[in-house]
Amino acid sequence: MNIQAEWNRISPNLPPIAYLLKQAYPDRWVRFHNLPNSKRYPETETEYKTIIDRNETVLFSLIDKQAELIAFAPKYDDENTDQPSFSEFNRLIAEPAHFGSVTSELDSEISLNIYFAKFLTKHLPTLIRLVADEVLSNIILADFSAGILYHPYDGGMDFILENKAKRDSLKARFSEWYPGSTSGL
Repeated sequence: MNIQAEWNRISPNLPPIAYLLKQAYPDRWVRFHNLPNSKRYPETETEYKTIIDRNETVLFSLIDKQAELIAFAPKYDDENTDQPSFSEFNRLIAEPAHFGSVTSELDSEISLNIYFAKFLTKHLPTLIRLVADEVLSNIILADFSAGILYHPYDGGMDFILENKAKRDSLKARFSEWYPGSTSGL
């Protein structure tokens, strides 16, 4: 599988950086919250279970539980930048390969290197918990065969789907977890 070609099919001319995707594809983007009442951070094991259940429920409504996913994660090339997120990515995913580089919007002398690796869905609960605890961030999982990008973040999950109709269908199906604001945030 040519990862670059597959990525370009879903997101031409944009790197795998979550906030860029939701800005570029607002008609394909949808967000769901992890916890009731838009609570951002879990405090109990019951809330962690809710977060994992919601993420798995929405994701597995779109893909097969055995789907071949590709995980993308950023790493700054600046050695002075604290990057616990990438270290945890390396522990969770063996042998990530370099996907490409992007110059930081904040400092043109710092590059953001994007890495990718195959991701097994059996690791999803661990990934979701690490994201909820802000240990991992800016991770994107792609199912290229289904045309789906999934970005778990510390308060919920973002999806980029193939088209507006699929986005609207998913939004309606899980409307109770959809943010209440008109912006979808």
